[in-house]
Amino acid sequence: MINYLDTQTLMIVGLAITVGAFFIGSAMDGVLESIAFGAIGNMMILIAGAFLGLYLGEIFLPYSHDAAYIAIVGVCGGFMLLAVLMTLKAALSKFGF
Repeated sequence: MINYLDTQTLMIVGLAITVGAFFIGSAMDGVLESIAFGAIGNMMILIAGAFLGLYLGEIFLPYSHDAAYIAIVGVCGGFMLLAVLMTLKAALSKFGF
């Protein structure tokens, strides 16, 4: 579905994803102060995780193209990458790194 969007729609969707990721990253930074990566860092991790989730979703289920599937996979991918990196950061800080 995302491959068949025109340029204006793709830019608007990209801007909405970026703004939403900034607000969620800022909220995550406020809640998890010492474990988080800052508002901009969390935003970049959420966006990278969303694209990673979309990429892996296309590999495992290449024929699912409805909007609900794309949204769920993007959100889950973003939060999973953020959770994995925060867990890794917390575990490494326990060992003094």
